[in-house]
Amino acid sequence: MDGLARLSPRVAEHAGIAAELAQQRDVSAFLVGGVVRDFFDRRESVDLDMVVEGDGVDFARRLASRLGVEVLVHSAFLTAELPSVAGCRIDIATARRERYLQPAALPVIEPAPLAEDLARRDFSLNAMALSLRSPGPLVLIDPFSGHRDLEAGRLRVLHDRSFIDDPTRILRAARFATRLGMRLDAAGEELVAGAIAAGVFERLSGARLRQELRLTLCRADLASPSLAQLAEWRVAENLHPALVWGGAEKSRLSAVHEVMNSVVGGAGALNRAPTDRGVGGDGFALSLASWVFDRPQPARRDLAEHLQLPAASRSLIVEGPERIRTASRSLLYCGVRTISPQAASRILRHLGDDELLLMIACEAAPAAGWARREYEEMRRLELTITGADLLAIGFQPGRRLGKVLERVRDARLDRAITAGEELAMARAMLEEAEQPLLCGEQ
Repeated sequence: MDGLARLSPRVAEHAGIAAELAQQRDVSAFLVGGVVRDFFDRRESVDLDMVVEGDGVDFARRLASRLGVEVLVHSAFLTAELPSVAGCRIDIATARRERYLQPAALPVIEPAPLAEDLARRDFSLNAMALSLRSPGPLVLIDPFSGHRDLEAGRLRVLHDRSFIDDPTRILRAARFATRLGMRLDAAGEELVAGAIAAGVFERLSGARLRQELRLTLCRADLASPSLAQLAEWRVAENLHPALVWGGAEKSRLSAVHEVMNSVVGGAGALNRAPTDRGVGGDGFALSLASWVFDRPQPARRDLAEHLQLPAASRSLIVEGPERIRTASRSLLYCGVRTISPQAASRILRHLGDDELLLMIACEAAPAAGWARREYEEMRRLELTITGADLLAIGFQPGRRLGKVLERVRDARLDRAITAGEELAMARAMLEEAEQPLLCGEQ
């Protein structure tokens, strides 16, 4: 086998440093997971997953010190992560065994040899490891013939109770099948059907389901095919009654992904954390909202509560569709093709940024066009004058200042004046207000 040079350069560099540390500390360390699959498929890995026999957390701390980065420890799971190493995330776990005390619950974890760690995994292709302990060629450890299944395009489940112990593996299977071009074998499909019949998703917590849906929905290349696979297995509607998948849902989800790419900016926008997104663009909430856009509001509310969504996401999913439809009807009533920009902005001004993005994706072209213009241009317009400027030319303090600025802004939106003419318009309004009444005027 080739050595680390077969990996992508960035991952190979970090894996090489980890291998040196393992050899110096006489620690048995292994590459596992996606980096091993990518090794054989010659795909470029962006993350590095490792398992260490013994104390994986201690190894992670030493590796972080050597790389000069922070380490985030998850003591309950015997894992640690180095979240940002030159754009590469490194996850390190202690080799462990798992015991599921009840279906769909988190397992009880105990340290164990690598053989048990590989045996407790979900699919054969994830039960491969590459040893980093010995210098020279990498050594493949493949007790369940994962490499053979990978070459055959076969996704094979390791344990009959796998989907009952952890139903999130079913969603993972759909993503693997889509991303790797594989097919769950007949035995695996029977296990999916059996898990559904056992009502396993009824016991899955909303928080864990939310995480799996995020991993599925926030990949533009995987989302629709993965959800189609889940629908084929009759999984989607069993996750929650609101999660029906069909042609309309596929079209809206694709539209949201296109909006995130073209309007918010860049393919990475879907995975941006809400705190990083600036003005609008919660990719997960928007994708989920597009999926259930046509479901009745009580069903959307029940879904949002089950997933334990934060307030902003819950509002988008529960109230957003009605607010968007109301805005669309108002635009239509006012003449959506002839309405002035300032009038359209007044209708759309009460919508949040994410509601506008959802409207762009889910509504018909004329209304969606105004929503896009409101998001990109109209609500971003900033006047060059302020209330202080109005006071300086003679206006009295009070609510009238806001009304004057609003009229100036409306004129800017309609392109009746330029930025350089704002103060002149305000001065004309002041002079008009100070004109004495003519004889006979009341």
